[in-house]
Amino acid sequence: MSPDGPADIQDMRIIHSALRRDLERTTIVASDPALLTDTRRQALGEHTAWMMHTLHRHHSGEDAEVWPEMRRRNPAAGALLDRMDADHRQIAEPMDELESVGSRFGAGTADASELLAAVARLKEPLLPHLAREEQEMMPVVAQSMTHREWHALTQRAFVKGKPVKELAMEGHWVLDNAPTRDRDRMVTVLPAVPRWVLLNLMGGPYRRKRETLWAGTPAADLAPLSIDDCR
Repeated sequence: MSPDGPADIQDMRIIHSALRRDLERTTIVASDPALLTDTRRQALGEHTAWMMHTLHRHHSGEDAEVWPEMRRRNPAAGALLDRMDADHRQIAEPMDELESVGSRFGAGTADASELLAAVARLKEPLLPHLAREEQEMMPVVAQSMTHREWHALTQRAFVKGKPVKELAMEGHWVLDNAPTRDRDRMVTVLPAVPRWVLLNLMGGPYRRKRETLWAGTPAADLAPLSIDDCR
């Protein structure tokens, strides 16, 4: 891709697809009592809370960096950006609820029905928001800035200040069962040395987490889910 061509905004679709995948994985595993060993229950609760914490930080990056930059560059997108802001406010409460329920589920003080209900309540506003962002907002981004500018913006919004271990965990999570084209898209944005370190030296914690969460369940082979997969 040309650094001075339109922004390649596929990274947002790829990240959203990983989130949709693991919300579905959570539903699959939490719906089957036979799968919920004590160890998996704890891991699933912790993972659900981690996903919500990660999503909170993602939305904070959009609110602080991406949406203000888009308002500056493309005033005509104001109404759509207002909708993005409203979506984030609507999603915040069910996110907080799921993070809390996930923590309690992992600790054994909430049951699976509570976790499943919290996931369903989050999906109701979240899935339409992700679709709107991919189908309406990201094309406007691509029209408004170059790929070089988009890369710099996403580094400020989503990468700057994060510990390397957190970035590695998020990176391997996003790449889990992803198709080759999406894996290539995500890893090639990194310089050669950090890319090698991420792929070869820092995958162990995620692989162990993945094994505890999904091994031996129907969720293990689930690929990232597109908008169409969730209709």
